[in-house]
Amino acid sequence: MQAANSAGEFITRQLGLSGVWQHNSPWLFAVEGWVIDYWPLVLYAIILCASTGSVVVYYLIANGLMRFFGFDVRPFPSPRVERGVRKVVKLLGRLRFRRRRQLASI
Repeated sequence: MQAANSAGEFITRQLGLSGVWQHNSPWLFAVEGWVIDYWPLVLYAIILCASTGSVVVYYLIANGLMRFFGFDVRPFPSPRVERGVRKVVKLLGRLRFRRRRQLASI
């Protein structure tokens, strides 16, 4: 934690934000102390968030594939979320990554 605090102080000093670091450092040190005291609870919360996110993504993919193959399945987690995911996928599909043309050597 001390190394991370030193690195944060150095980076903010280089960016000219040392006043922000000094203003927020007491709050940051209090949070760090709480995390160290209750690390099993923090670890559980991190694992819970990561696993919940991966399960939602898994179900979105599985439901999309089942609909593609013609099965009628309930939307999960909700139709609104599925529409949002479809919009993001369409947007990513429209982005074209162009390769840079290289000049032929003479």
